Amino acid sequence: MKRILLITAVLIILLIFLLIVRNQQQTGNLGITIRQNEAEKMISFQEIKKLAFQEFRTARNDEFTGVLLTDLMKQAEVSFEQYIILQSADGASLRLPQDLIESSYLIWQNDTSEQALRLIIPADEFGQRWMKFVQSIEVH
Repeated sequence: MKRILLITAVLIILLIFLLIVRNQQQTGNLGITIRQNEAEKMISFQEIKKLAFQEFRTARNDEFTGVLLTDLMKQAEVSFEQYIILQSADGASLRLPQDLIESSYLIWQNDTSEQALRLIIPADEFGQRWMKFVQSIEVH
């Protein structure tokens, strides 16, 4: 009997822990975090929605509507000198040089039930550097 109570208590504690971690992940996904040197700024999805979205075409002639990555950087009041590193919720990271930053877009991701942004680089013919679930940007 004591053994069953102990196992039940451990399972309840584990369940509570998992719920707390899941809640932190969901509340942490309310926008994009932009870091430059020691400064960090969160741009909320609501702020991103207010930016000027524009239509564009990719090298393979796909049509999208998105916000220029440079416009997001201006909203965050940061300037990039050489490159940025984007990180996604699934752990992927991508280094973008300045010439690609100026021609890259963030679009709303349609294949998820949550709010999420996807990086689109129109010059990529096969979408090899496109990134889903963009979560943070590190400016260098």
